[in-house]
Amino acid sequence: WPWLIGPFVEAWLRTGGDYPESSYSLLTNSNPSVLLWALKPAEGGPKAGLIARFWNLSTAAQDTSLSLAGGISAAMRVTHIETDLDPVPVRSGRLGVHMAPSQIQTVRMVPIIPAGGSRR
Repeated sequence: WPWLIGPFVEAWLRTGGDYPESSYSLLTNSNPSVLLWALKPAEGGPKAGLIARFWNLSTAAQDTSLSLAGGISAAMRVTHIETDLDPVPVRSGRLGVHMAPSQIQTVRMVPIIPAGGSRR
């Protein structure tokens, strides 16, 4: 999981390797009405996971399912300054989030690290 070492680095994917040449998605969001507003490493370092901020663009409450490539082991709803609020249940490596109308919500996601991988 090189993206956990940080910071994010932009690079061309020219040939095969760890990622498919045509496309790769680190994060998947099941609801098009819920916009990924920001994605970054947590301020607490790689062991603290990734911070994702979502915005419900709808005027109605929305539910969405989020997943990371490889899965999510734990998640926490946090404030905009990454103060923990409450745990968010993770089922089968996916995170379910309920959002009020027009709500912006921030979550900390800790990815599943594959055997032999490390989170520095």
